Amino acid sequence: MNAHILLPEIILSITAALVLIIEFLTPRRLQFIGTVTILGILLALFYDLSMFRNAGVGFFGMVKVGPFDRTFDLVFFIGAILLILLSFDYFVEISGEFYFFILTSLIAMMLLAKSIDLFMIFLSLETLSFSLLGLIGILKQKEFVAEASMKYYLLAAFSSAFFLFGIVLTYVVFQTTNISEISNKLFASGLTGIKPALIVTVVLILVGLAFKVAAIPFHMWTPDVYEGAPAPVVAFISAGPKAAGFAIILKIMLNGYQSHPELWSSIFAYLAVLTMFWGNLAALKTRNLKRMLAYSTIAHAGYVLVAVVSANQQAYAAIVFYMLSYTFMVFGAFSIISMLGDSHSNLEDYAGLSRTSPILAFMMAIFMISLTGIPTTSGFISKFYVFMSAAKTNHIWLVVFGFINGAISAYYYLRVVVYMYMMDTREELAIPYFPFLRSVMWIAVIFIFYLGLFPQKVFEIIISAL
Repeated sequence: MNAHILLPEIILSITAALVLIIEFLTPRRLQFIGTVTILGILLALFYDLSMFRNAGVGFFGMVKVGPFDRTFDLVFFIGAILLILLSFDYFVEISGEFYFFILTSLIAMMLLAKSIDLFMIFLSLETLSFSLLGLIGILKQKEFVAEASMKYYLLAAFSSAFFLFGIVLTYVVFQTTNISEISNKLFASGLTGIKPALIVTVVLILVGLAFKVAAIPFHMWTPDVYEGAPAPVVAFISAGPKAAGFAIILKIMLNGYQSHPELWSSIFAYLAVLTMFWGNLAALKTRNLKRMLAYSTIAHAGYVLVAVVSANQQAYAAIVFYMLSYTFMVFGAFSIISMLGDSHSNLEDYAGLSRTSPILAFMMAIFMISLTGIPTTSGFISKFYVFMSAAKTNHIWLVVFGFINGAISAYYYLRVVVYMYMMDTREELAIPYFPFLRSVMWIAVIFIFYLGLFPQKVFEIIISAL
């Protein structure tokens, strides 16, 4: 079975079991449980990096591990560690299951990035959905949590059903669910006699994938979940699962159906444009910062879909770089939202923040500027790599729409800066000193500028992993 290639996932599974045991024996020692979780994640990360250049197939041919898959693992690990650090200050009291759900979602995301069989992808998707549902509903007494959990659950089940129908139809057409074998059969036989069924198959699978990356029209859960879920959890959902969704898209569409891009490239192109415009235009009228960032993450999914359409080596690397950069940007923004509290997430609550808490205002301004895509930040470089990959494949019209949407997004991102620096304080908030929240904020700022000023080394590492 070649189990050693899945040792990081095995380590995380053992850690998850250990977390439940510790929770049962010492339910009040939550920071200790969180520390054990981080140690397990770091051990799995160390082993993953030590085998970075090694490749192999395991779990009965359903999982294939290589350097490029491990670059996605890095995004997942970073998101999980930052979430745990945020939780130390954010949650006054929480059950140990919270850390268990973090670990199971991390395992599911890693398996998604490495799966080469549609049934394995489906099982990993379901594990991820249930884990995220647990994280979203962890604060049962919080306002809107029940509604957010129910909407996520129903839409996740809806998209999973379509994805499962796509798997069944794929098996009917190809007599296999292995992505590599599907690719080989397409190369050998072409589309004669099976094109209509193939198109239906691709559409059904796309429904399940579009839900995970919050693409139009399967984005409806995003604003309500973002508003109702705890801020640290929202940051995690924005980064890791979205990166996992794009990893699956790369696996299925660009590997399984790479010989016939006409089946999916036009769909992704129009999906990218609709997703960008819908996310940015909806964010313009939103005054709640969490909902604004929800619509923002929809728009960012559209930017990444531009790279998917390009389907070249630079585009693959651009997607990983974008998701790495976006992880730091979104965790930075939500670290500050966590400090002010979910109940103070309206724009008016940030009015005059530069006078009451100048450091937090300055940091939030950096995160908003980076999300806008202004030079010297990682947000600018991320968009540059994505649009460059599209330009090289003559998708100039997508680049034009991307620039238009970047200009639209500048309004609502910089509006936050205007409120912090140019508006009078409506209510002076007493913000306690949160060491872990501030540490995440500083980590995010450091990497935003590092990736913005010195991106070449990181991008070359990602390219070399292809």
